[in-house]
Amino acid sequence: MVLFFTYRRRSVLTVRRTGLQSLTFYLLFSNIMKKRNFRLKAHKDWRSKLLSRDGGCIICGVVKGSAAHHLLPACKKYDQYEYDVDNGVMLCSTHHIWGIMSAHKNPFWFYLWMLNNRPAQLFLALKRLQDEV
Repeated sequence: MVLFFTYRRRSVLTVRRTGLQSLTFYLLFSNIMKKRNFRLKAHKDWRSKLLSRDGGCIICGVVKGSAAHHLLPACKKYDQYEYDVDNGVMLCSTHHIWGIMSAHKNPFWFYLWMLNNRPAQLFLALKRLQDEV
């Protein structure tokens, strides 16, 4: 079997430009990956601390498939609280995202549940929210 390859000549300027583009892409991408790896490790550590504190979903007690939920949103405004243990709770997938009574679909219900069952943690998050405004 014979394979035929076509060769296209490139000018020196094209080679230099593509070389600079690939170098720029490599530098930007490596920096992004370093930040991403740090954030993944920090999130895993934060989640394991929450799991050891809460022992599973704080509402129903399910351990398998539980996820960490931020009380204050994980955004640049509240970046200093993103991986704070007091800013998170463990919830199962039903109470976190998918159920009718979940923290994302019905935040008022979740606020009332936190007010009745974990008022100290809720008031700390509300105080932080008030301090930022």
